[in-house]
Amino acid sequence: VCSSDLDLTSITVDGNSQSDVVVRVKRGGAVSGKVTYADGDPAMNASIRVLRKKDSKWVPVYVGSGSTDRVLTDERGVFRISGLVPGEYLFGAAEEKRGVELTERDDPGGGRLLNRALLPATYYDGATSQGRATVLRVESGDELAGINITLVERPTHSISGVIKLKGENLPVARARISLHRKDEELARGSDLEEPVVNTDDEGRF
Repeated sequence: VCSSDLDLTSITVDGNSQSDVVVRVKRGGAVSGKVTYADGDPAMNASIRVLRKKDSKWVPVYVGSGSTDRVLTDERGVFRISGLVPGEYLFGAAEEKRGVELTERDDPGGGRLLNRALLPATYYDGATSQGRATVLRVESGDELAGINITLVERPTHSISGVIKLKGENLPVARARISLHRKDEELARGSDLEEPVVNTDDEGRF
């Protein structure tokens, strides 16, 4: 698996002679642990996000299936992630907030859209921000066990407002609002995995 075009090796063939290509695969590292609440109960289906340091920046590592960069804890709150290339990592856990949005105005049949956003994350070891999270070094073939995370309970807040067209002062219906933490700038992910909401007919959210 290549993380960028810089990791690729070019091979030229002439269509006549045979070229032998040897692909050397490095053994990946693995990390496992358990996510719990403050009272010790397991956090089932908590979302685990993995970040790897690359060029002095933290970038998401796609460890899940399909188009997601997350794995979920099982019914015991346990997770295991394998196939990690050598490097420095951050591991965070967060509960998911799911919402169903009616799309009758867009779909006469009354379709529904599932929004899946993450609540604030807790990082290993107990940090609530990336800047204070414990950095783990993973080497080829490593098996790091006991990377346990206890979700930190924090107060939540609400933000409301009105979206209007600039210069015309008219409300914008069904505009999508997304929220990002200033101190955690990452590569943009799916809109369905971010805190999002749509404005109503009066542009309110």
